[in-house]
Amino acid sequence: MGNVTAMMHAATSDEVLKNSFANYAFEHFEAAAYTSLIAMAEAAGDQRHIPLLQQTLQEEEEFGKFCQTQIIPTTRKYMQLSASGQTAKV
Repeated sequence: MGNVTAMMHAATSDEVLKNSFANYAFEHFEAAAYTSLIAMAEAAGDQRHIPLLQQTLQEEEEFGKFCQTQIIPTTRKYMQLSASGQTAKV
């Protein structure tokens, strides 16, 4: 999904920003999916898979936080490059 999104943004001048936003959103999507899987496992009485699902959920949430921390520096760098006539292509 990330590769498709990146291809869609490739033609835009702000693809770096759009890819950052998409990565951040996708991490939240994945966290929501693992939250749902945990609820399904609990409802089905499947205790065996819950710890691994919780671990993966935690990893997705941590990477989502990391993605968030990159938005401001990426935006500032994009603005700096744009102001100097350079591009911020991937």
